Amino acid sequence: MGLAPIADEFEREVTASPQQFERELRKAWPAGVETLAPGRFRVREGRTWLDIEIESRGMRRLGLLELPVVVVRYRFAGGDPATRRALLVALDRAMQRGGG
Repeated sequence: MGLAPIADEFEREVTASPQQFERELRKAWPAGVETLAPGRFRVREGRTWLDIEIESRGMRRLGLLELPVVVVRYRFAGGDPATRRALLVALDRAMQRGGG
């Protein structure tokens, strides 16, 4: 069974502040993260690039715990599906944070 293709554009909610997200993104992609504007970044892998835009959504409350939330918009350009998937998987793996 094949893997579903990755959409050219999609978004996710992430529990992090904008500063935490940027710090983790830079650690996850040591080859270099370009800053396009405040809250907008680009990572490249060969002829594939991924633009990332983050927007704060305030705090999420879970009982007594409050967590900052950002919406992250991803937009791919160039590259084939396999390269895009590999880039996203590498970023996701590197940005995972432990819990509970």
